[in-house]
Amino acid sequence: RIQKEGLSVRKIEEAVRAQKEIVAAYRESAEREPASYVPLLADALASLARTLVDLGRREEALVAAEDVVALHRRLAKQRPDRPS
Repeated sequence: RIQKEGLSVRKIEEAVRAQKEIVAAYRESAEREPASYVPLLADALASLARTLVDLGRREEALVAAEDVVALHRRLAKQRPDRPS
């Protein structure tokens, strides 16, 4: 998908770095305010995982995806009455 958009490798790597910075910021915020930031962290990690898959970086994508699953399981236990 990324190749079809004609993005340069440099731009793609910049985007990955930016996504990783966002994940790090949400991770830090989620430690202080889990109810507000864990869902945002899960979304940011899912986005990062999709980008990494598009780049063929499947092992990194798998790590991010596993984090997403763990966060959604955590949310489901905390809020069984609401979808995560």
